[in-house]
Amino acid sequence: MECKYCKLKFSGGAPCIREHFIRRNPSVGVAACKADPAEIEDVVAAMAEVDDAQKEKEQHATKKRQLDRNTASMSAASEAAASTQLTMDTCKRAVTKAYVDAAVVRFIYGTGTSFWVS
Repeated sequence: MECKYCKLKFSGGAPCIREHFIRRNPSVGVAACKADPAEIEDVVAAMAEVDDAQKEKEQHATKKRQLDRNTASMSAASEAAASTQLTMDTCKRAVTKAYVDAAVVRFIYGTGTSFWVS
């Protein structure tokens, strides 16, 4: 690969190209671009925009994961109910009303649904 600004030839992918222009991690082993900084200003600005968009995307994903963790029910009852969830066919074949009532209660408490009976 050859830099069109300084004609340096190097091998590598996107991280090497980024390092060639921005020089954030000199240990990568790619020489800095020797072109006039004013000449590559547009390239560096475009890379900064991409970096900002990626950081924003990561922050959004982090907030979503945190919200998911905060809203997930962590009780042992809900975890046990999730692994023993009954299908409608199973409930239809149930012989006793108590069995169906127990399945409904496991479902309601397993999903963390809150309700008041007056």
